[in-house]
Amino acid sequence: MKTLPIQPVPSDIALGRRLRALRERRHFTLEQVAERTGFSKGFISRVERDLTSPSVQSLVT
Repeated sequence: MKTLPIQPVPSDIALGRRLRALRERRHFTLEQVAERTGFSKGFISRVERDLTSPSVQSLVT
């Protein structure tokens, strides 16, 4: 099993921050996004906090 980093992943893109801002602008909760995408709330939360990077397939979904 892959270990999760403790600190945010450095990135010039700040994908997680952008995804969280988009979710909040649309007034979606983590639970609503999880239900619509099939991903867990924990996974979405880790992506938004830049603790993990989603695969390209995850982003397409």
